[in-house]
Amino acid sequence: MKILYDYLCFQETYGGVSKYFANMLKQFPVDVQYEISVKYTKNEYIKTLPKIKLNNSLDHINIRGKWRLLNYFINRNYSKIKLVSGNYDIYHQTHYNPFAYKYLPSTKKSIMTIHDMNFFVIPEAYKNNKTEKMLAEWQKKSASKANKIIAVSKNTKRDLIDIWNIPEEKIVVCYHGRDDISIENFDLTRKFERPYILFVGTRFIYKNFAKYLSAFKFISERNKDLILVCTGIPFNSFECNLINDLRLSNRVFQISVDEKEMPVLYHNAEIFVYPSLYEGFGLPLLEAMNAQCPIICSNTSCFPEICEKAALYFDPYSIDDMVDVTAELLNNSSLKVKLTEEGNKRKKMFSWKKCAEEHIGVYKSIMK
Repeated sequence: MKILYDYLCFQETYGGVSKYFANMLKQFPVDVQYEISVKYTKNEYIKTLPKIKLNNSLDHINIRGKWRLLNYFINRNYSKIKLVSGNYDIYHQTHYNPFAYKYLPSTKKSIMTIHDMNFFVIPEAYKNNKTEKMLAEWQKKSASKANKIIAVSKNTKRDLIDIWNIPEEKIVVCYHGRDDISIENFDLTRKFERPYILFVGTRFIYKNFAKYLSAFKFISERNKDLILVCTGIPFNSFECNLINDLRLSNRVFQISVDEKEMPVLYHNAEIFVYPSLYEGFGLPLLEAMNAQCPIICSNTSCFPEICEKAALYFDPYSIDDMVDVTAELLNNSSLKVKLTEEGNKRKKMFSWKKCAEEHIGVYKSIMK
């Protein structure tokens, strides 16, 4: 059996979707072959796959429109060639663009993974954004064309059924996995001497960063040494202005870290906060559990499904509730220990090996 994956999710240097595919593929047995139709990329996760050979000779060349050249010309055309060749059994679409179905032979089966239904559940987070509107249209079109859909949570499966009336038998739930690490094996030297709350990843509107920042204003007034540490890209002008307006310039920091540094950053945090309005899974939740970091997160979408007793929950639309729940955990050391212990239990339900086995089961089911 051979699976063809497209280049779509591997266009960015980092990203939860590409991390999911790369970590899952590393667990495939030798009798399940795979190929990713990508020639040029700076994605960090695909580099960990031994079977993938990239040609990154353009890495150090800076020309106008380089990203578009690499992805819309080189990688797209390479993918078209691979699709038309038919040298695979199943095509697995990695993101929403349905370009591949024009080149997919009629004899080949297709699968797509849907990570969330945010465009349709919380459209207010994407209003007046033409790009997001196009992605939503692509997502729906792809779902109608795929032979099978993998949903990353039961919550996402319910959304697919309720919003698009997709037959239940077309959808299979396959949870993400987690890296198998022992935090004791890391150098636990702190990056910040002051106690901190950790916010990880992108800060798109649906991530609800701005609202939690307002909550942190009140929290910081009660905890004079406490800071908020954010990973990901540097703050944009809107975020910088908001931080300044809230007089938090000396309390909120952005830091760039690699995958090896993240477990220690989690472990040394007082709390990991995940205030998203809605998501399909939430890999950082498992990363926090792995690093023995207590979690507070939104009470919406998939979060209670993923964390169960391993988190405290708040209403992501309520600043007061965010403040109260954060304060409750900050001031209760025994509760921190309890949540960490629950996280140690809960994380055992998720592994990349199990994720890979479940995907292979889906592949085999549509080849019968």
